[in-house]
Amino acid sequence: MEVQKDKRDLPPHIKLDRLTPNSIKTLKDKSVITRSPKKRKIHYCDTESKSDITSAQGLNLGETASTGSRKKRKAERDQEQTSSSSNPHLDSQTSKTLSAPTAQPPMLSDPSFNNTPQAANPAEEVFTTRNGTTLSFQNAGDLLTRWHQAIGQQSIRYQEYNVPPTQPATDDTTAISNTTKRRMAEAELEGKVYIKASIGADHPQDTLRECLITLPGIGDVSSAKLPEGGWANKKIARKSAAFESVKLLYQLGHLDDDLRYIPAPSGLVPSPNEKVSMTSSTSMAIDEQLKWEKEVRLSSKSKVDWKHNEQKQAIKSRLPPSPSTSPEATSEVQGNGNYPAYVLPPFWSRCPPLQPDRLYATTIELLVDSPYYEDHDMKRSCRKLCLITSRPLEIFDSEGSRDLGLTIGDQQLSIGTKMRLVDCGKMKKWEEGNLEKAMKFTERLLRAQIHTPFKGRLEEVEWLIVPLKADFEHPSEEKGNRKRRLQRRDISWDEIGGIAEGPLWTPLNMENPEELLRQCQDGMVTLMAAEFSKRRYIKSVRHDLALSSPNPSIPGKTIEESLPKNIPGLKFPDQPILELEDVVTSSHGGYITSILLPSKCEITYRPAEMVNIHCIPSNVFRTTTLLPYFFHELDILLIASELNSRLFEDGIDTGLLGQALTPPGVNTDISGNYERLEFLGDTILKFLTTVNTHVQIQGILANAGKKCHDRATKGKIEDILLDMQVILSNRSLQSYSIKSELNLYIRSKRLRSKDWLPVDWDINWDEHSRNVNVTIVKKKKISSQEFLGKHHVGDKVIADVLEAIFAASYLTSRDLDQVISDMKILGIPLKNLNKWKDIKYSLPPINKSAEQKSPFHAQEKYMQFFKSKRNAVLGYEFNDQNIVNTIFSLDDSQERKTTFERYRFIGNALLDYLVVEYLYDTYPTESPAALHHLKIARCGESIRLALCAEYGLFDFITDANDQTKSHIAKIRRTMKTAKAKADRLRSQRSLEDDELEDGGLEWWTDLPFSHSTIPDLLEALLGAILHDSSFDLNPLRKILNEKFKPFWEKHCADPMATGTGTAMRTRTMRDKNPKSELIEWLQSKGCRRCLVEKKAVQTRTTSTALNGNASEITGKAITNKVNAESTEEEVIVHYHSKVIASEKTTTENAKKTMKDLCKIALVILRDQNGWEKMCDCPGKKK
Repeated sequence: MEVQKDKRDLPPHIKLDRLTPNSIKTLKDKSVITRSPKKRKIHYCDTESKSDITSAQGLNLGETASTGSRKKRKAERDQEQTSSSSNPHLDSQTSKTLSAPTAQPPMLSDPSFNNTPQAANPAEEVFTTRNGTTLSFQNAGDLLTRWHQAIGQQSIRYQEYNVPPTQPATDDTTAISNTTKRRMAEAELEGKVYIKASIGADHPQDTLRECLITLPGIGDVSSAKLPEGGWANKKIARKSAAFESVKLLYQLGHLDDDLRYIPAPSGLVPSPNEKVSMTSSTSMAIDEQLKWEKEVRLSSKSKVDWKHNEQKQAIKSRLPPSPSTSPEATSEVQGNGNYPAYVLPPFWSRCPPLQPDRLYATTIELLVDSPYYEDHDMKRSCRKLCLITSRPLEIFDSEGSRDLGLTIGDQQLSIGTKMRLVDCGKMKKWEEGNLEKAMKFTERLLRAQIHTPFKGRLEEVEWLIVPLKADFEHPSEEKGNRKRRLQRRDISWDEIGGIAEGPLWTPLNMENPEELLRQCQDGMVTLMAAEFSKRRYIKSVRHDLALSSPNPSIPGKTIEESLPKNIPGLKFPDQPILELEDVVTSSHGGYITSILLPSKCEITYRPAEMVNIHCIPSNVFRTTTLLPYFFHELDILLIASELNSRLFEDGIDTGLLGQALTPPGVNTDISGNYERLEFLGDTILKFLTTVNTHVQIQGILANAGKKCHDRATKGKIEDILLDMQVILSNRSLQSYSIKSELNLYIRSKRLRSKDWLPVDWDINWDEHSRNVNVTIVKKKKISSQEFLGKHHVGDKVIADVLEAIFAASYLTSRDLDQVISDMKILGIPLKNLNKWKDIKYSLPPINKSAEQKSPFHAQEKYMQFFKSKRNAVLGYEFNDQNIVNTIFSLDDSQERKTTFERYRFIGNALLDYLVVEYLYDTYPTESPAALHHLKIARCGESIRLALCAEYGLFDFITDANDQTKSHIAKIRRTMKTAKAKADRLRSQRSLEDDELEDGGLEWWTDLPFSHSTIPDLLEALLGAILHDSSFDLNPLRKILNEKFKPFWEKHCADPMATGTGTAMRTRTMRDKNPKSELIEWLQSKGCRRCLVEKKAVQTRTTSTALNGNASEITGKAITNKVNAESTEEEVIVHYHSKVIASEKTTTENAKKTMKDLCKIALVILRDQNGWEKMCDCPGKKK
């Protein structure tokens, strides 16, 4: 139907009955509704429907019309028809619902918005912007979520409701749901007639769905209307509502042509909790929109920000496509991909059948940390075992051993549990029949551990496990031979034969007390005559207890009263009582769970006559309760060994490489996953790529000569810097990993001990079903030939694994040449970097300072001793005096500034590399988060100033003006005073409080200083030393060991550990930035609407204003760039559009003031629980 429109177009899918009263009132004032004081009526121009509607609340936007004279309506109708016929791109629905206004905005009149062909399936509808960006049902949800986050909202408010279909149901059975079909069939079997529930019942049948989304500051948007009346399910209805919402936001000017958020100026953007009319002044035409957008961006961004954004766009254009977007790796989850991977090590598929003359032995010993090892007598209670394979395991170090760290159970318990493997080489040929006995022993052991009817065949299985004698110890290592030979007599053949050929259980010898004690030694009992029944360890034989004695574990009952009721009478009244402990099987964590969680091991007391001794000794069974965890870690090492031999020629330690391939989701223990390695590898990658970039830039400058400052040379340098950022990006690292096929080796599946099965062992369910009348879930055999599959891996995990491999390569030999070689193998483009020692040949020669000859040639040696070195800084003597002048001069020449920045550029990466390596070695148990805080505390801006003051670097500064000299003098005085105060605090601490108080440490953190190039002096100096020494790292390591380390150890706070043994508690880093603490604490509560703002008080001029207003708080601190003429700043803490703390201060004290105000905000919001009263975020956590 045709209706008259207002001055601007409105989308036809916005319901007026969903708007707020204020929006309705504004619409009535400015739209087609008559302003007659009588009953308001809506006059329709369509000939098919001429009824009057008296309620504006029941109107859709497409049904509004205006009253007026007959001539006016006729003229407007003619104009509408003319407009519709002249624009063939307008669809029929638009031509009916929208009339042509006199001044239609370009945004809606542009044919590019309406030229999208209508899809046959409404869910496949797309919308195209002016620059070709496509909006579809698939990406609408992500785009809408980004817009909500940009305006400070955490979640989208969806409202779904049922609507009846407008078309009658057909008789076709395909239109009936599966649930309805099932209920109709059940009713027919029962002889009843199935009647569908009526529409409007609690669970309506044959209803459709609609969805409503509330856009903050705009109104409610409904899913698109369909001829059927609604959508088939809630999921599609949500997608439709999100699609219509994004399209509306774009038409209203809240999204740009790339469908990204456009920040609105303060005063034009309503509060997120406000609702305004869609016809208000915030919906501007496209020409006004572009003009406003340009003004806002120019007023809110400095030239540095603009240049930074241009660099980001340039880097983005050079990045390779994400591997997860390729057709082969497409995944439903954004940022993840399905890649080929080894689900089993290929090693097992290459193992030949076991033969008596081709057996390789590896001893296994279970170890835990102290004091658990001594308290539980692990040496006696857990027997050493021997793993027999048909091929040698290629996982051992140079000493012929390897410790496998185990994380136990679904909760990833860890008490330093590890299996120590020792390579014993090839054994002598076994006697005939022994291999079959070992097979039968392993079969019974696996059946008892996994409670599964395994059946092994020698021609299929690749490994066996046999017990060693209880007193077995490895002989001393022979000279020149790393392998410790295992003799056949070291294996406990008597136990193997008895278990393989004897019964599963035997009763105790009640008539011979000595034989009974021998049977109970290292014994395990079963109470029922069933193979898969519950078992218990014998802790002790209690001769001090009798049947009439009180039960120690059940107060108020005797041992006899606590026995089961249906047992037969006991024949031996004076028999001993056995103290039994429940066995924790491998599916629940095995013996380690018994150690850490004693409550899971119930202690019971039974007469000796009631139990049967199991054939497997308890000390063998305890060790094998960890078989799933042992083989899980062994498989990781075997896969790492496969990668090591294929790409790196076995040049990386297999244990470190296996750790680099294990994400935190697979192993939460930091000693078993790649988190620490990734932290170190990221720093090494940054350092080497920075050095490579520095060498390239120096080569360009040397070739340019006098033209080093022209535009062409600068363009080449900018391209090199952009290439470096591209190399360091996660997208590029993902691409390098996929091209190197690292995805095959990444471990992505976390161990579920309940699902573990030994490879190539048959499962005889038929035999088990004949003996047990219980329905169980049948597990399938795992074949070693099916080692290749697919797994689901995140893009960031792939990039992190690559960085972790760099760290593993470095830690193996501490040789940067090895890392450079491995980087090239993995595809990292280091064009000018082949070997570290060759870097000096790629650089221009150093201009060594000419030594001035002294007129006193016969100068005494003691006078030469007291004579200071002319170019020595931090104990290093520069070869080129010009480098010293460049570093410490503060003149304004562009050449000096450029050279200084290049030295600072490489010095920053060098300092990070030295500090991170030092922290990695010094704190081997700290997490990456703790290492990051420790790193900031040792190479941050404040401590760099403190180091400059400590070692007198300020004395070398030249060409400083009076203001800079005054500023440096002030820094030195402040540092000296703060250090003296810190020394007094440390000297006053008593001995008993030494571990609890941190007074006198990190005294430089709260000192006020203005931002300048002075803190960069130390980084530039380190970079200059590296360049001057022809990239020799020894002088820098000497400075680190002799200067920086003693300073850090004396003045920096360390993580504090309390407790006994390995029970460690890492406390929060001292003097943590209060602003970070405030933001992180609020984010943990589900609130992000906090803004810490620092803006200049306009004494003369300021260069920028705050981008947005307090209603668009995103949880990040926005700091205003101010003109150098401004000397005062105001620090404000906003929370939910309210100022909770503010103070004016000088520029030098602004940083300290910000910390103080953040501490005040923490007191108000956290300590006084003010956040609960003020926060109304949807994701608020109680």
